[in-house]
Amino acid sequence: MSQQSKGRKAKAGNGSGGLSRDHRGVWIARWTAANGRRRKRSTQTTDKAAAQRILSKWLADEALRRSGVVDTRAEALARQSRRPIAEHVRDWAASMQCAERHRELLRGRVERIIDGCGLRTWQDVSASAVMAYLNDLRPPPADAPAIGRDGNAGISAQTFNFYLAAMKQFAQWMLRDQRAATNPLEHLQRLNIRTDRRHDRAALDPDQQRALIRAAETGPDRRGIPGPARALLYRVSLETGIRFSELASLTAGDFDPDPEAPALIVRAAYSKRRREDRLPLRPALAERIGEHLARKAPGAPAFDCPKPDGAARIIRADLAAAGIPYRDDAGRVRDWHCLRHSFISALAAGGVAPKTAQALARHSTITLTLDRYTHSFSGDDAAALAALPDLDRTGPPLAAAATGTDDSAAAPIRGTNGGTNGGTNAGASRCIAMHRNGADDALSPNPGDGVSCGKNRGFLHPDASPCTAAKPTDPEGLEPPTYGSEDRRSIQLS
Repeated sequence: MSQQSKGRKAKAGNGSGGLSRDHRGVWIARWTAANGRRRKRSTQTTDKAAAQRILSKWLADEALRRSGVVDTRAEALARQSRRPIAEHVRDWAASMQCAERHRELLRGRVERIIDGCGLRTWQDVSASAVMAYLNDLRPPPADAPAIGRDGNAGISAQTFNFYLAAMKQFAQWMLRDQRAATNPLEHLQRLNIRTDRRHDRAALDPDQQRALIRAAETGPDRRGIPGPARALLYRVSLETGIRFSELASLTAGDFDPDPEAPALIVRAAYSKRRREDRLPLRPALAERIGEHLARKAPGAPAFDCPKPDGAARIIRADLAAAGIPYRDDAGRVRDWHCLRHSFISALAAGGVAPKTAQALARHSTITLTLDRYTHSFSGDDAAALAALPDLDRTGPPLAAAATGTDDSAAAPIRGTNGGTNGGTNAGASRCIAMHRNGADDALSPNPGDGVSCGKNRGFLHPDASPCTAAKPTDPEGLEPPTYGSEDRRSIQLS
């Protein structure tokens, strides 16, 4: 060690730390922390005595941590809570395992809430502040129009839930990553979206689907996309239910022309459920796609897809050319995603089993398939009423059963063998009540009248006298049978 180094370094008295000067003459402290790691920190002073006092303070703090007097976990949380919240948001976004577009969408929602609430650190986050900001974005109920996005009526309940879910996801990550002790947003509840529907979609019926395709085929170029190319996009969407983002991700190599089972392959990176999906194709559509892709390289885009905002304008123009209004009488919209609704609704109208429709739609739950995406076409409800019985059809009136009152005869009693006490069985008027044999629990003939006579004491002979057949004696040691158990029979399963 040189003489210069010896002059610039001074050891602490207890041997647990030391001081050294940097090139500016500022004293730098080094010591062993309670967790065994070496620490290095500037004292921010050129005064050696002051630097020594600072180091002694830090060493004393480490001694308290080693003895358990100071909670190191609480100290770490306190440090995290004092960091700028923007740094936490950046780290949270970097940790997401999702598509870049979705990551930026979630990050943008959280940053909008943070800026709107004026949050600087995690200590500033509170449930009341977040809810107050989101509620301010909502319109007063009396001022909200029937359709919201076009009327600038504030965010809908669905959008409110999206923002709240993103903020709660960030708060939960803070808790899991041990940057926060609690999640102050955990108890916040979402709004009921059924009370504020802004962008419900309608399904195109088969005639409207054909009209849209014809209008596109014969229509002018829109945003540089020829009419026949747009018609093919519509046909693929209507016959596969593919999402627009998935459609735009397809390359020519994603088409499988297998004559037995042609299909489009949606790669896992672009599928919403993050796994490779195989979309079966009808032969006629597979032939059209094969002709369209014949001169394209395998890595080239399969279809001429516009940008998402351009796609919305293109289909709106083609709908208008086909004479189909953008909104129906119920206020539901017809946009590009309504083609997916139309695909699933057509499956349901064609009698496809719900589980099969769910598989083709690639939905996680059958509820989503049936409740959100399945619509009834015009006339379906009226046609379903044909399954009801015809109440005007005439026929022989049903005979009322005689009760034996008002001098009317009692209704015949039908036995287990199809006979009655009116004599329709074996040509004689005989009792058809059955008694159980006390010995082997089988049905035995009554020697008195030549037919089986039963234990039901309410049956009558043709002369209206009660059946007097002897009732079998119950086995000893058992409780007397109840009224209902007397008529039970043992059932032997084979």
